[in-house]
Amino acid sequence: MESFRIVKQCFEEIKEQKPDFQELPIMVVGNKCDVPEERRQVKKEEVNEWVFCELPKIRVKILECSAKENTNIREIFRSFLQLAKIPLPSDTHALRRRSSAHVTMGRPLKFNSTLSPQREQQAESSPEPQQQQSTSQKSSKPRSRSLIRRTSKKTNKLKDPAAGPGCS
Repeated sequence: MESFRIVKQCFEEIKEQKPDFQELPIMVVGNKCDVPEERRQVKKEEVNEWVFCELPKIRVKILECSAKENTNIREIFRSFLQLAKIPLPSDTHALRRRSSAHVTMGRPLKFNSTLSPQREQQAESSPEPQQQQSTSQKSSKPRSRSLIRRTSKKTNKLKDPAAGPGCS
């Protein structure tokens, strides 16, 4: 019963401190849902009554969980993200690997965000892309971003006359 009193007190403090408290996502989570109903200190009906009478126009959700049995633990976080209007990451996209650049036959290499705008213009105006295109025709495998960076640094060092063997 003490924990529920603290929840009510915290909410009163939030109302005093935040003028836009109606916009805050609020989760009221009761732990130990594995305990039988007759042994619970706070009844679910009591919490529902408080929420719907005291907080009728607020984004609030009531959940019960059990840390012991791992019940509704993930649902707490999912619900909070939904209340906060934060998009949920989809599980299918999390495991999908993405390549930063693909090399295809007959097309010049495209550097996606790896070159600065000045170097990108230099790369477009210089005859270098034709050389890279001819090497890309040998293999149509995607190149990793780190490989692209390494090869572009080597060619830029060769072009720079100030970076001779005696200069460091």
